[in-house]
Amino acid sequence: MYLSWVDPAVPVPRWTLVGFQRLTVPLDIQQQVSFTVTARQMAVWISDAAAFSVETGMHQMSSVLRSYVVHILAKHDDGDIFCINNK
Repeated sequence: MYLSWVDPAVPVPRWTLVGFQRLTVPLDIQQQVSFTVTARQMAVWISDAAAFSVETGMHQMSSVLRSYVVHILAKHDDGDIFCINNK
């Protein structure tokens, strides 16, 4: 699973790998796969604050077969992030 930032406020990589799982799925069979992406994996370096932080706004999660846009609504100092998954 790859993560991309949509319109970031600071320079970031175009894509970053945040999850990997190898599966063998027979032809014509659907398989559900779940990934947990942590706040640490989504954080970017904010030089003004001299710290890593998760930016609110749009993020794109992408795999080989499917892509999702995730909207980060709010973040808290304890690391909790609230988001909406826009399919």
